[in-house]
Amino acid sequence: MRYLVILIAAFVALSCGTAQAREVALVIANSMYDPQRDPLENPNLRNAANDAKLIAASLKDAGFEEVVVAINLSTDDFHRNLTKFANLADGADTAVIYFAGHGVRHKGTNWLIPTGVHLTNAKDLPFEAIQLELLLDALSGAKLRVAAIDACRNSAAELGSDDEDGLQSGLAGSQVKNALLIFAAAPGEFALDSVGGSIHSPFATSLSSQLSKMTRLHDIGGNIAEDVAKATGAMQTPVAMVGMGSKNAFLTTEQYQQAMAAMEDSAPTDRMVSLMQDKEVWKEAKADGSKEALEIYLEMFPDGMFRKFAELEIKRL
Repeated sequence: MRYLVILIAAFVALSCGTAQAREVALVIANSMYDPQRDPLENPNLRNAANDAKLIAASLKDAGFEEVVVAINLSTDDFHRNLTKFANLADGADTAVIYFAGHGVRHKGTNWLIPTGVHLTNAKDLPFEAIQLELLLDALSGAKLRVAAIDACRNSAAELGSDDEDGLQSGLAGSQVKNALLIFAAAPGEFALDSVGGSIHSPFATSLSSQLSKMTRLHDIGGNIAEDVAKATGAMQTPVAMVGMGSKNAFLTTEQYQQAMAAMEDSAPTDRMVSLMQDKEVWKEAKADGSKEALEIYLEMFPDGMFRKFAELEIKRL
């Protein structure tokens, strides 16, 4: 184990070089929707802005170098922020985008709803809404990419008919490569804005907690799903799409180094390994019961724990 940890650490050092790690994030919260002008009749979201502040603070505490917070983005503002962040994320060690707000799906494609949109039918989506793929594109220049989507918080009225051409509430699953994509709710489910009068959504509450821990990214989704299902009485279950090859990926380089150091500290020492081998070889020699087997044990461990017992057995034989 110890040698494996050392090899992993050496590989990471060679891969990352000596440059200082750089982790960046974009936190978006669309809270002030206008149901009078929006045919989707999405209500305003009381907690989205609160959640953005919570997640931003957690990312900074986790060691992120730069965290951009953007509140109540129109369609144009959304595009501008994604463009700027794509440049910021280019070459970063880790890039994260968090979105809190409304979302819909159409024919399996996920769309995030800006503020002040005027959706009259599904044909308006490419012009008024933001396709989820754009968020993933903005992350593409980073080595490690994470997107957390706390969307579709309330039942949104469908546009058009109930057939495949209509808009459905709830987001569909997506496939990702070299990234972690976490949805606040399973496909077709709604993500709650709060539980029990909390000023934060259950998803944001759990995500904030996970960001500060030394948790492998492969495990974060499962941990959040367990937290949220418990908090909502199984009404909401987050889903994570993991597209990373390494199972030892962490949110930040600092968390990775701390985790590897902890593994090395807990790895067996050379003496512990020697004692374990001593015990195992004696067990085999004892089971064999022959003089040759006992002599092999003494040859391998002349000062072993069971040396006297082996000598007595040889004399008896």
